[in-house]
Amino acid sequence: MTAQNKIQVAAAMVLRNALMDIRKMFMEKNSGLDIAVEFGPSGVLSRNIEKGQAVDLFISAGQKEIDRLADKGFILPDSRKSLVGNQMVVMLKKGLTMNYLADLTTDQFRNIVLPFPDKAPSGRYAKEMLIRLGLWDVLTEKQYFVDDVKQVVEAVAGGEADAGFAWYADIQATPGLDYYRIPQAAYEPVMVTAALPLYAEKNISAKKFLEYIASEEGIITLEKYGFTRPEQGQGAKRPHILWKFLTPSYEDDFVNALL
Repeated sequence: MTAQNKIQVAAAMVLRNALMDIRKMFMEKNSGLDIAVEFGPSGVLSRNIEKGQAVDLFISAGQKEIDRLADKGFILPDSRKSLVGNQMVVMLKKGLTMNYLADLTTDQFRNIVLPFPDKAPSGRYAKEMLIRLGLWDVLTEKQYFVDDVKQVVEAVAGGEADAGFAWYADIQATPGLDYYRIPQAAYEPVMVTAALPLYAEKNISAKKFLEYIASEEGIITLEKYGFTRPEQGQGAKRPHILWKFLTPSYEDDFVNALL
């Protein structure tokens, strides 16, 4: 099998189910291809590319990992594609409920899990949001960190954690979990973003696979797993509708953080 018939993909863990479906459909249309996919935290995968790992296609859960690689010259010019939006949720241990993000400060939530912010976009987005809302320092003693969203899901589903920050698409892939859907106005827009690293410069098949993922057929498949089209999932920046996700005692801190 020639190099043109091999595609090495590095993709965020949250894309596992959707991307494997898209991979299957693409291979059915293009016989003789070998598409290998490594799933993991986007931050870790991007650093592996910087260290020289052979990757033809990188798909990140957020745009900043692609930004960093592009700034350092590791991405082929004009290969970047914004694919779909994702939404943040708080997964809840069975029996627990919440109506506001500030409910996490109450006694019913003793352990809150999130991915390391420097490893996974979900952890970074959660931290940035909580800092902006004035909740990060308040929740410090309750927080603990894991490597990726998969471990967040396992911790909450297994009862080890009372709550955990993850993506809505993770909820879709794990039926039966309770969750609080964070209003999109509370955090910066999340965009699943893909690009071709320099290693893929001569790999025509990798370019075609990325085009297929970004096609209508690929986007429809991603939507099946809880992702949203860009116009639906971008959210609003710097909201004034505080009462939809904060209790009154936190409104002043939030307003001050946005000034």
